[in-house]
Amino acid sequence: MSEKMALKKIKEDNTTEISYTVKRSRDKMEKETMKISPTYNEIKINKSYLVYIPIWVINFKAVGMTYIRKVLAASNTFIVDEISLCPKHSSFGKILGGKKQTYALCEICGVALCINHSTKRGNSYFCEEDINLTSKL
Repeated sequence: MSEKMALKKIKEDNTTEISYTVKRSRDKMEKETMKISPTYNEIKINKSYLVYIPIWVINFKAVGMTYIRKVLAASNTFIVDEISLCPKHSSFGKILGGKKQTYALCEICGVALCINHSTKRGNSYFCEEDINLTSKL
């Protein structure tokens, strides 16, 4: 699996685009481009090594909720991050730019919300569903 990924990366890194001019008629010259890349048969990997990459798994517990964050330790690449984006936005929000960064956790249910979906009362934040419960307290 990783060898195929390495071959693909090597092919991408060694692909070049060349521009050249072609004479179409007596007075007409046109510019053309061509991509040149190695074939997979031309790429040889002589040795491969097994490398262990540490993954950090962080569990956040807030009231009744548990959030997981998995990160590749060497590159700081997030694999899973359940707490960083507000769940109240659409699932297409990340693609369309509508996902919002979380701002606070609800004191009652523990859901992580953006500033638009959380309400501050005193020094605490609450979700839209639980803000009504605070008036009864």
